[in-house]
Amino acid sequence: MAGKLEEDLRHNYADDVVLLTENSNARGHDAIRISTERLRNQLIKFVRICPKANRKVA
Repeated sequence: MAGKLEEDLRHNYADDVVLLTENSNARGHDAIRISTERLRNQLIKFVRICPKANRKVA
């Protein structure tokens, strides 16, 4: 997945991208990488708390 993130950053985000969130504002590809990791951790935690959310929908 990390490879796809790097490819996505190169193709879709300027080097000086500005990421605005409720908690911060940050610049550059590193800001997107940090945000991606935070979201990944939140989703992992959510799936552990709500195991039914991890089921596949037909």
